[in-house]
Amino acid sequence: MKSRIAVLCALTAALAACSEPASFEEFVRADMAENGVYEFVLDLSDSLSTYDISLFTKVDAPVMGRIRTSSSLGLEIEWKEAGTITPALSETVYLPYGDKGGASLYRSGVKPSSSGSWTVSARPIDPPTGLRGIGIICKRNGTR
Repeated sequence: MKSRIAVLCALTAALAACSEPASFEEFVRADMAENGVYEFVLDLSDSLSTYDISLFTKVDAPVMGRIRTSSSLGLEIEWKEAGTITPALSETVYLPYGDKGGASLYRSGVKPSSSGSWTVSARPIDPPTGLRGIGIICKRNGTR
């Protein structure tokens, strides 16, 4: 009897460990951005959750200098629902970069108009020399 309970406990723990992660992170290198556009496909299918979206970048310092701490990169952002051509949202945002690096919160508490797969495209405006790429972090806030 004790061995059955132990096996049941082990299976329950294994199933709990297999739950979907609460965040997704992706970095697209500059040489992989098709026509200078960085695309990220986000799974926003949990209709009971909201999502926090952060962006980050890596820019190499010039050979003979440093990146200013207060530098920013303009990004034209488009959101498209899976299977659509027309963007649901288009906007320009500015992503800080510099000596400290790190992710910057782009949007908090996102609840899409329809759950499912969404594509977020980012096109840098006048990208600096040394741009290595752009990344995204999508964190699910919810009950799962």
